[in-house]
Amino acid sequence: MAAQKQLVEPSHILFGSDFPFAPAPMTANQVAALDKLYVWTEKEKAGICRGNALALFPASI
Repeated sequence: MAAQKQLVEPSHILFGSDFPFAPAPMTANQVAALDKLYVWTEKEKAGICRGNALALFPASI
């Protein structure tokens, strides 16, 4: 993630999963792991998890 942060603006990163093809517990673990990362600020994490997608697709609010 540290390398990704150096290459890409955090506002260009979206969280995605393979749900429903990946088991729900695996997706939950990925969300928990993202939340524990020290690389991103809380504002950047909020953008990655939801805010950046809403900026791209405002009609889906």
